[in-house]
Amino acid sequence: MPDSMIQIETYDEKTVSLMLGGISLRARDLTPFFEKTASRIVSSSVRGNFLAGGRPPWKELSLATQKQRKRLGFGAAAPILRRTGKLMASASKKGDPDRVVEIKKDEMHIYSKLKVGKYFLAEIHQRGMGNNPARPMWLLQDVEVRKMITGIRRHIIEGGGYELGFRS
Repeated sequence: MPDSMIQIETYDEKTVSLMLGGISLRARDLTPFFEKTASRIVSSSVRGNFLAGGRPPWKELSLATQKQRKRLGFGAAAPILRRTGKLMASASKKGDPDRVVEIKKDEMHIYSKLKVGKYFLAEIHQRGMGNNPARPMWLLQDVEVRKMITGIRRHIIEGGGYELGFRS
């Protein structure tokens, strides 16, 4: 076929009805997208936030915390929230025993079940608590938001779109 030719396909009413029915079903159930792609997008973003020391940058550690870290043999000022690596792994690594992924048809929750006393460690740092300033790790960057939007659109309209060009 020449490059300048346009081909138009028509469908009968039954075929169009089946196509629209598929779109409707996929719009009501995002589970395949969440399972195959969304959890990787979130994990990648969270891991990037830890490696960058926050995006935007997290508040510096207090002098008392820096002295404590130095006394314990860790870097005094950096990396923030990565002294042992457990929090980062539980927030971003597939299969980590302290990582929880809950998926329903229309929502997905990923969280860390690491605790300090009765409090979830990630929650302490995400929101800020006591003397700990907020250091949001569960923050999607613009590029990840665009990947999520593209993936949801592909899932609903095309019935796929699970591979968006990044590694898990």
